[in-house]
Amino acid sequence: MADSDSEDDRRPCLPVSECLPPTGEATTAEEYLAQVRHQARALPKVVVADIDTRQFDHLQTSSIPDTILNPPKTQAVHWPGMWLDHFLSDFADLRLAISRHIARHKARRTQQQQVPHVKDEEGWRRFCASAERTPSLSIISSLDHVSTRSLLQYQLEWLCSSSSLSEPQVAWLFAVLARLDKPLDPDIAASLFEAQRHLLIMETDNGMQPYRQVLLAIIQEYFGQKPIE
Repeated sequence: MADSDSEDDRRPCLPVSECLPPTGEATTAEEYLAQVRHQARALPKVVVADIDTRQFDHLQTSSIPDTILNPPKTQAVHWPGMWLDHFLSDFADLRLAISRHIARHKARRTQQQQVPHVKDEEGWRRFCASAERTPSLSIISSLDHVSTRSLLQYQLEWLCSSSSLSEPQVAWLFAVLARLDKPLDPDIAASLFEAQRHLLIMETDNGMQPYRQVLLAIIQEYFGQKPIE
């Protein structure tokens, strides 16, 4: 900092007397301001905190995680022919159709679809795992912005903690992503990015490969959550 910018060279906004209160306690506003200025000048320009860093030893890791030093190799994504363009167009049309359905039936809806509470993760896990329950249009239409976001977060967490894909899991992810509003908030964007990374390293057999491609197309290409090339 230049000398001309130092505190002593600045012109005060208000005239402040340099006389400190004789008793040590300010009795007027002027004496209080003079006392504060005196205390500020007495402070050192650099202060070093006296902290025992050894108390944090138990929080340190013994080594850098192997997943950071040697990240898993990702599988390349290949979109067959014009499939990607057609799929993204169909997906956008589906999202528009869902929005129109909700707007058309909102005024007439008399009974809400019974779904778990927005914060009941275990309830949603059981709800989605039920063999006779699929992500129908009535269920998806009953989700508002908050419940859609919460259910998607649950689904993405379950995906990233699993080693393989299942058809019901893909069906629910597809349906909730079709209901998800744009623009994405930072938390959802980060979760989608992590999910596509997990999908890229996930081992899938030939039967589940098309489902994996569908999810990657939605997350990477439609919502734009993919690595920068």
